[in-house]
Amino acid sequence: MTAKDLRTWHATVKAALALARTGAPTSPTAARATVSTVAHAVAADLGNTPRIARASYIDPRVIDAYEKGVVLDLTRPSEAAGPRAEEAVRELLDNA
Repeated sequence: MTAKDLRTWHATVKAALALARTGAPTSPTAARATVSTVAHAVAADLGNTPRIARASYIDPRVIDAYEKGVVLDLTRPSEAAGPRAEEAVRELLDNA
């Protein structure tokens, strides 16, 4: 495992949780705006630009799932934080 692998996983989990906090998008325009906001937040955390964060660090399946209205259920404690949140993200990716 490399540092980039860890940064990619961290960015993917952070993006999935942030998208889940906003809930499913109400329109394609709302989805694009939210994805942009999340990419900016992840980029700030990584010290990169939003374009680099989205292209190189956030797994595109998270964004695709969000655009289809599929997000983590943060009302379930198992998906809200910690290692179980990472497991929930892994399941989201497996089902995307």
